[in-house]
Amino acid sequence: MRNCPGLSVDRAGDDWHGVRAAPRRAEAAGFMHLTYLQPLWWLLGLLVLGMAWRYSLVDRPKGKMLASLALRALAVIFLVLALCRPGWMREADDLHVVFLVDVSQSVDLKASQEAVAEVEAAVNELKPGDSHSVFAMAKGVRLQPAPDLAKTLESWRTGGVPDDRFRSDSRLAEAMLSTRLAFPAGKSRRLVLLSDGQETRGDVAAALETLRREQVRVEWKPLSGPAEPEASVVSVEPNTSGAFAGEIVRLKVRMASNQPMGARLRILNQGVSMQEKPVALVPGTGNEVVFDMPMTTPGASLWTAELIPDKDHFPLNNQASATVQVKGKSRVLIIHRTPREMRAAARALEEQEFEVDVRGENGVPDTMEGLMAFDAVMRADVPPPPFP
Repeated sequence: MRNCPGLSVDRAGDDWHGVRAAPRRAEAAGFMHLTYLQPLWWLLGLLVLGMAWRYSLVDRPKGKMLASLALRALAVIFLVLALCRPGWMREADDLHVVFLVDVSQSVDLKASQEAVAEVEAAVNELKPGDSHSVFAMAKGVRLQPAPDLAKTLESWRTGGVPDDRFRSDSRLAEAMLSTRLAFPAGKSRRLVLLSDGQETRGDVAAALETLRREQVRVEWKPLSGPAEPEASVVSVEPNTSGAFAGEIVRLKVRMASNQPMGARLRILNQGVSMQEKPVALVPGTGNEVVFDMPMTTPGASLWTAELIPDKDHFPLNNQASATVQVKGKSRVLIIHRTPREMRAAARALEEQEFEVDVRGENGVPDTMEGLMAFDAVMRADVPPPPFP
């Protein structure tokens, strides 16, 4: 249920006509299109190549030198063009439209039904050579003809059992990128997004940039959210993906709500509540709370944020989790000719929560696996032997 600041696409108003009124993207015949432009900077390397040829001390015939330079320059140019992913554009008046209808819990089911009705009206006005695909979008996408999707939404609204697990997320970026594979070759491409513009994960701005490079026109029809009180946990973000045992990791919990309400937020680890805080939620996605949690158990440590609002309609989206890889104590190997002389250093390191192993001058592990078992190796008063 996160607002999408990157969703800066053509936005239709209440008198939306979708693909029927929007101009088609005609592709010019005989035009080469480059998908990526950044690799063109590598062409500056030709200047270096030219300078190397100009001041070369190689004593070869001038004709052979020029031929060598030309072949090298062509190799660089062709390599750069390949990295730009060129494509040959041709005239295409036919159109394929992908309709993405948001059916997640952040959208009112009645609004989704009205969106499907508008999709059916738009499909009826497509030209004979045009084609379309309709996808239900939430925690993933489902390819469904518009009439079948309308029946599904009607059953959910009138007493059926909604697929709450599928509706628990709004993965807009993932949906836009995966459904672009439905576009056939030889047709103009358009994606119509019918959504409230709120997502739970993904990078919408990056997805839109990918679609722009691939010449996909995106249009957005805003849908209204549910009228019932609704709150959810958007994400749990640790400040690091890995930590050592005993280290404090900060967990930032982001929440969303469509109404002002009170709630309790708690952090669970292995099913046990570790901390709990009262929160006052405001409408929108700007609700954030941080927890400083000590990492005590080595291995993959799963931390779950659970929101308990005073009033809520969909409890399934009130949890989110994150995993922190917790290492045991840092292991230090100390190599010394006389190990007993390193007892003071070993005690000092142990007081700093290090696991210390003191060995004699022949105690270096003879395999790479044995050496990698330590986070640091200290050598004192011994000559450096060859590493395995």
